[in-house]
Amino acid sequence: MAQFYIREFLASDTETIVALQQKYSRKYPAAPVIPGEVYLSPGFHGGKSVFCAFSHDGELLGYAPLYACLAQGNTALPHIVWAEIKTDSEMMMDDAVPLKEDLFQRLLRRTKEIVHETPGHETHLTFQYYPSEIPSIRFVLSKGCKYTESIYRMCRELKGNPLPDVPVNPLPDGITIRRWRMETVPEQQAYVLAHNEALPGSDINLEDWQHFLHSPQWSVGTTLTAFEGERIAGSVAVYWIEADNQKVGFTEHVFVRSDLRGQGIARHILCEGMRYLQEHGLENAYLEVRAKNQAALRVYERLGYRVVEESRLYVFVM
Repeated sequence: MAQFYIREFLASDTETIVALQQKYSRKYPAAPVIPGEVYLSPGFHGGKSVFCAFSHDGELLGYAPLYACLAQGNTALPHIVWAEIKTDSEMMMDDAVPLKEDLFQRLLRRTKEIVHETPGHETHLTFQYYPSEIPSIRFVLSKGCKYTESIYRMCRELKGNPLPDVPVNPLPDGITIRRWRMETVPEQQAYVLAHNEALPGSDINLEDWQHFLHSPQWSVGTTLTAFEGERIAGSVAVYWIEADNQKVGFTEHVFVRSDLRGQGIARHILCEGMRYLQEHGLENAYLEVRAKNQAALRVYERLGYRVVEESRLYVFVM
């Protein structure tokens, strides 16, 4: 049995954790590779909510990050705590299971610490895995997690696949779209408020968003935001990352205010977002959508997005 010790994530671990992810992704190709600096963001409490397991000679054997989206106020929504347990893909099963057991217990304890100050809500410890990640899925099922729903990863080819010149419906009167990087704190506050009002249960917080705005991804990114006067009507964030010497483009954080839906705003901002990526040489744009969100799926499919992968959510109710 492999011997190991566990400690919190440090800035010096960024390259090591990416290398483990890349190795894991080669065995389970759909598994994403997350930039290591993400784990130093406020959402991961500067690394305090990421547990790293090392061999006694300093080799990273596995890790477990935890990101909490806490329900606010007098609502029936649960706390959603996103988590993952990932180990070296070459580890023997007899070595991997005890390590995963220890990491899982660390996640449970850390989750209880985080939600302690906001009682009155059920807590859903949520793992997202692709079907190929069989050992990980078997492990979380053995701990009492239940499959709850699927997430589709969708791709829109940008090279050799013309974008719609004019969306089917014109923008509603009084709505304009601009490329907006929200460089002031009041702008950032307004964006976070609009995002969370439009997407309850998928909240972002100001500190995390500001950390993202200082990331390498955002240095090349922007939002395509629809405004009704000075009021944010809807938005999509577009950016890209370097992965295995390729640029991977994203159209993420898509939202439209509830009172303005059904008027074609999402279609317009997505078209402009894809145009931005296309202008910068990106060949594909990716996004994720819950499989049960049929309205969003129809919009994406009409714009040429197609489902390329399905992942599943496994939830441990606390």
